[in-house]
Amino acid sequence: MWKTSDGQLKLGPVGSVWLTSQQSEVSPELKEQLLAAQSADAILSKVWSGKNCRILRSRWTEAWEQPGAPQPLAFPMQAALTYHVMRRVNHAKAKEVITYPVGQIIGQIRESRTVRQIFYDMLAEFADTAERFDAITNDKLF
Repeated sequence: MWKTSDGQLKLGPVGSVWLTSQQSEVSPELKEQLLAAQSADAILSKVWSGKNCRILRSRWTEAWEQPGAPQPLAFPMQAALTYHVMRRVNHAKAKEVITYPVGQIIGQIRESRTVRQIFYDMLAEFADTAERFDAITNDKLF
């Protein structure tokens, strides 16, 4: 954890944890895939938007990796294509094809928690980390 120039705490990449929260707007099928994912399932690919992006491995991403598969379109055309395809995939509840941008931390998330519990856990982890840092450096972080 670090401080930004304006004194705010920078917690690092924590975006994927919100996708699995009980208040998340993602479909139950996607949430199920996210909770079952391993860190290696967060692959770097251009098939989501045409730009390099870490996304959840699925039959959609694997189809793009097959020999003879077309190259992803340039941004923003690939993003438009993916948007329409994923709308249909979500509507069909086809969880084996669904994908979404995620970080490698997704492999450590195994349960859906409330946003309140996620915040509580982050604050508790920060307090523990600050205490350990203080003990190592003999300097008060806060």
